[in-house]
Amino acid sequence: MLKINELAINIQMEKDTRTFHNKFYDGVNVITSSMNTSGKSAIINAIVYCLGMEELIGGSKGHRALSTAFHNKIWDEAGESGEHRKTYKVLFSTMYLEISNGKEAITLKRHANNPNIDDSLITIYFSEYSNIGSSSTRSESYYVNSKGAAKNSKGFLFFLESFLSLDLPIVPRFKGQPTKLYLQNIFGAMFIEQKRGWSDVLVRVPNYGIIDVKQRVVEYLLKLETLENEKRKSEIKKEIEKIKDEWKILYTEFKSKAFPFYISELLPEAMMIGEDLIQNNLIRLVSEDKNRKIITIDEYLENKNIEKEDLDSKLFVKGNDINNLSTENERIENELSELNSQRIKLTSKISLIKTELNEYIKSSEAISEDIQNNKDLKKIKNLGSEENISVLGHSCPVCHQEINDSLLDSQQNIQVMSIDENITYLTQQLKLFKNLITQKRNAEEEARKALIEISSKENTLFSLMRAIKDDIYSISEAYSEVNIEKKIRIKLDIDKKETLKVEFKKVIKKFNFLSSRLKKEYVKLEELPENRLSILDEKKLKDFSTSFVCYLNTFDYRSVSNLNEVKISRDTYMPEADGFDLKADSSASDNIRTIWSYTLSLLKISNMYNGNHLGFVIFDEPKQHSIHEKDIIEFFNQAMLFENNQIIIGFTQDQLESPQIFLDKLKKEGCNIIDLGTKAFK
Repeated sequence: MLKINELAINIQMEKDTRTFHNKFYDGVNVITSSMNTSGKSAIINAIVYCLGMEELIGGSKGHRALSTAFHNKIWDEAGESGEHRKTYKVLFSTMYLEISNGKEAITLKRHANNPNIDDSLITIYFSEYSNIGSSSTRSESYYVNSKGAAKNSKGFLFFLESFLSLDLPIVPRFKGQPTKLYLQNIFGAMFIEQKRGWSDVLVRVPNYGIIDVKQRVVEYLLKLETLENEKRKSEIKKEIEKIKDEWKILYTEFKSKAFPFYISELLPEAMMIGEDLIQNNLIRLVSEDKNRKIITIDEYLENKNIEKEDLDSKLFVKGNDINNLSTENERIENELSELNSQRIKLTSKISLIKTELNEYIKSSEAISEDIQNNKDLKKIKNLGSEENISVLGHSCPVCHQEINDSLLDSQQNIQVMSIDENITYLTQQLKLFKNLITQKRNAEEEARKALIEISSKENTLFSLMRAIKDDIYSISEAYSEVNIEKKIRIKLDIDKKETLKVEFKKVIKKFNFLSSRLKKEYVKLEELPENRLSILDEKKLKDFSTSFVCYLNTFDYRSVSNLNEVKISRDTYMPEADGFDLKADSSASDNIRTIWSYTLSLLKISNMYNGNHLGFVIFDEPKQHSIHEKDIIEFFNQAMLFENNQIIIGFTQDQLESPQIFLDKLKKEGCNIIDLGTKAFK
């Protein structure tokens, strides 16, 4: 929830100061004046400005979104004696806004056109407005209207989202990656500003390239399950794409190793492996023989073993060569022992490299975070923050270990390095760690290549050693070096294909696992509601539609003769009559009634179903286009029913025949009346 507790404005002129200071309460708060141009909208816009949402006022950012009274000139209305209106030069202004999330109150301070402090700086005092001057009150500076304001730790919108305990959903965009729904999108549905806000329903909700942004806002405010379903659908599709990528990588890697063999019945694109393929043993490792006949790897190995046995019958060994063969066998054993020692050393080396690499990566990530934090601090400092920023703290900026050096205890308040020096130092450290990471990754790659080479040498030596032993125990009169070489080659090939068979079994398990994961994700996709809207969503929208039509009737909407034709669209969540946009059939004054009804219904249904509405709405000058007095009175009556929410209304008294009687009645019923008289700033 969001609640405005207090607003204080100081306008600094050349020779004087003008101020505004008032408290706000639950229920309806009416900012009123005896005539127009007295500063009602200026007060309302100051609230929006302090919340960092000034682009909702008119699209501008910074002080230019505010009236000239805050940054250029202010005037007193002409007196009854005929004296001219007096104009005064405004230098800058400072605004303080105390807000609450229902558990904690904080005070926001923001400047407008201050030559020393940028408009984009917002200072937060973690106390009520009355205590901001206390020495015990902590304050921090944040920034708005700049890249990172919604996602960096020093971004004000990032802070505000956390303070209000919002869980903004990820939504699709027309271009690029999906994005989080922005705070401005949400506030656009709760702030009806005077100039453009009364032209249509949700007209001030900014787009930001989000697909169907108004629908997403309504889904969030009413906590429709379809939003969660869309989120789940997006997550499932993302997981499916991940599985497809893993499948493709696995398939490509094994294909390059297995050539000229390939896996039958298995596609290069991710697929669900059917039980029939497994039961009938149709997923096999196959190739083509010399006659282009498809053979399995088992058939290939059988043929090679027959070839090898045929060579065995043709081998003849001389008796006096036994010693030579034994010597050669001993040499091979020694070489294998040396290779094994190298393998152990390389394995240990790789393990050490991986440990060091992980530490370097962690340090690199920590330094990157520190650099961003320091850049944010620099940005805030450049914006004019008076916050006492320390970049030293009590921890090392590289390893983040706590520093308790007694030599520094007496110098705790000394800023050893400036922010720029800290950024430069950390950037150099990051560069160093990135180089170390690259070196370690290269070293790991070289070590792994060496291991592969050792394995290859071992395979060759093992095969040769087995061949020698076979020859020793099958001694005859002579031997054929050519046949021995052929035999060794065949045995190496057999061993390689046996290894491939083992790897094939492992790979098939991985493919089966990926297939199982893929199947589960598709099942999840099918289990999502067939209809976009769940049963609960339908109930919420039905109540939303009923409430909307009820309000139209209460406010005497007449542009459609039969209100039974009016409803909230299930597709767009916008008002429609007999399938057409309601605005097309509405008069100017009835369009205002439509906006009243829609905005109050959003709040009402969110309250009813514990939705995500902040329980806060601003209506600036709701009496537009000659709305009948009885209807505006009824609007106030309906707004007064929201006792546990906060509704702020800017209202000019000359729009009623007996304004004082009306205001007295509102005050008696518990409404907070902020009467500006003829001018807001005094």
